[in-house]
Amino acid sequence: MTANADLIGQPGGARLLTTPALIVDGELLERNTRSMVELAAKAGMKLRPHAKTHKCSELGKRQIQWGASGLCCATPHEALVMLGAGIGDLLLTAPVTQPRQASAIAAALQRLCPSGQPCEFSVVVDSICGIELWEEALKGARLQINALVDLDIGMQRTGAPDSPAAIELATRLSASPSMKYAGVQAYSGLVQHIESFEERQRVYGTHLQKLKAVLDGLRAAGLAPTIVSGGGTGSFPIDAASGLFNEHQAGSFVFMDVEYGRVAWGTSMVPFDVSIWLRGHVISQNHPGIATVNLGTKSLSSDSFAPGVRGQPDWTFQFFGDEYGKLQFAGPGEPLWGKTVDFVLPHCDPTVNLHSEYHVLHGDTLIAIWPIDGRGVL
Repeated sequence: MTANADLIGQPGGARLLTTPALIVDGELLERNTRSMVELAAKAGMKLRPHAKTHKCSELGKRQIQWGASGLCCATPHEALVMLGAGIGDLLLTAPVTQPRQASAIAAALQRLCPSGQPCEFSVVVDSICGIELWEEALKGARLQINALVDLDIGMQRTGAPDSPAAIELATRLSASPSMKYAGVQAYSGLVQHIESFEERQRVYGTHLQKLKAVLDGLRAAGLAPTIVSGGGTGSFPIDAASGLFNEHQAGSFVFMDVEYGRVAWGTSMVPFDVSIWLRGHVISQNHPGIATVNLGTKSLSSDSFAPGVRGQPDWTFQFFGDEYGKLQFAGPGEPLWGKTVDFVLPHCDPTVNLHSEYHVLHGDTLIAIWPIDGRGVL
């Protein structure tokens, strides 16, 4: 039993949570997802939100109920967890190089996909070696998975570097007995948090020019991609206007955080609501203008900005150690000893990975606790 399970359904129970507690507003999760599904559809795209943001099969299933076409996964472990929850329409967005991981996924797909039936599961590849690894893992499985050629459009992390390399991979996939060439993936994480919309347009524009050139090369070679998948929350307005994508991989929109709160959206999209926060308690207040809370680097990601203090824009947070944070405010401040304080996450994805469960609220009532079951390594 989790620490707060006894509070589920108790009116006002949210105020009694043992902390640190990662909290989500169930209504805002749904509103954010339905809004993004609608925005994507208006731009001629399906929404395939990235589960790396939430790492939760229960939330993933609900996103599909709310209109998403399927999910993206960043790691084989995330994919296995989603498959185990019965979600088969997945795209594994990073190349796999470990045979044990590919074999585990192939075994899970055999259990989920009836023999001879189409399999919705998709992977990306950026090398011939990667294709051969999957073919070996799928040997004897009597199923075919979809494969997208991963393109490097400017980030230099993964992906085929140019049109000839992409054509070579697409040609090889077209002849594969166990993999179906389904299209391409193009993602640039470098641009997602560029705060100026104009600067983001300028930098990302060069990446999209490269994508267009590769797409033109594939079409000229008779290898037109059925799926062009990619993009993120920060690039969504630009992706929507480009007309290059028919599937979008935005993930952080479902939660939002301090980083995305600093990003300018231009005039084409309304920012989403912050639907997640971390609740802590004040454990000491013995000096003017400061108080100590029971959460530090073990509870909040420290790779970007400091967290925001929800409802208190003039208060600031400073990391005070592994388990502690320092609240700072003007003057002596009101008595806070034992009171709860809520924090807007600095960077949602890595903060989520520090916790084992979501506390789902409706008003001040705890209605459910969802495990963050996609954490970990296969």
